[in-house]
Amino acid sequence: MAMVRAGMPKDAKVRVIFMSAFLRAITRKGLNTGYLLRRVGLPQDSLASPVDWIPLRHYIAMTELIAQESRSATLGLDMGSVFDPDELGPFYMLMMTAGTFGAMLQAFIRFQVYWQTDTCLEMHADGDRVELRYVIRDSDIWPRRQDAEFTLAAITRCIRHALGEQWRPLNVSFEHDISNHGPVMHEFFRCPVAGAHSYNAIVFPRQALAMPLPFNSRSDFARVQPVIERHLIDLMRAGTTEQTGIVDQVRWLVARRVGVQDVQFSAIAAEMGMPERTLRRQLNAHGAGFREMLLKERMKRARRLLDGRAPISLERLAEKLGYSDAAAFSRAFKSWHGISPRRFAHRAR
Repeated sequence: MAMVRAGMPKDAKVRVIFMSAFLRAITRKGLNTGYLLRRVGLPQDSLASPVDWIPLRHYIAMTELIAQESRSATLGLDMGSVFDPDELGPFYMLMMTAGTFGAMLQAFIRFQVYWQTDTCLEMHADGDRVELRYVIRDSDIWPRRQDAEFTLAAITRCIRHALGEQWRPLNVSFEHDISNHGPVMHEFFRCPVAGAHSYNAIVFPRQALAMPLPFNSRSDFARVQPVIERHLIDLMRAGTTEQTGIVDQVRWLVARRVGVQDVQFSAIAAEMGMPERTLRRQLNAHGAGFREMLLKERMKRARRLLDGRAPISLERLAEKLGYSDAAAFSRAFKSWHGISPRRFAHRAR
């Protein structure tokens, strides 16, 4: 059950403020900032203001390049593990006035669209557990390990700052393979950590949502909260569009489900609040077809899973992607890529 979902802006971009930790790493490791910026196609003046936007694709490429040049495979985790929540400025003050841990996360999700677009940040409740999921919607932006590890580590730091350093999740999962870095992950998160998952997530007990924050009894903060929120929205709204085209919305909803749950057109239409016939007609008007979208996202996910270091059987892969059996998946994969999945996996390794 989806509890909260951030908005769906069209352009993929991120605020410069989130590059700050990585820029400090550049300085500390003696790397050339100008050279790195040129490598990823960013102009020197693109980092002039912390509230300026830069393309998300370039930001991700920059974080991966810094990790590569500094020979630090866990750079994102290292930066996130020392993240200072005060760097969020008034945003963090607003979250700390939310009253409860659950309300704090909802505020974080609500404002996420003003920090980084084309990104899914949402809470899902399942029984007595809650998942806080984070994933960049464009699956072509890959690899993106440093961003994922930085984000989940920074969120964990914010939670510990609010609830106490003893806080730890039930488990943590990442999209990418972490087989070579399990111990360092466990040391920071203090819980089981898995890789090669369908999305990045922090899992915690549902009852934690009701935990009070330190400022819960501060009535003066409660009074200024609406004022802070209104001014923050006005400040950050410039250049942010919270609506996107019908095709992009469907494509994102399909990509979010592939490899996680069964993908049905009826469920997509229901989540968008539209009759199936109306949605199909609008897609046709844009020259887009649901079957083609589903196939493309399945092949993207298959390629990524086969390309990873963690081995996966064709039977398991077919099941995850919604195929009846391994043979049906293999035929679809070969038709799309011109090579069998077994041969593709062999070449990747």
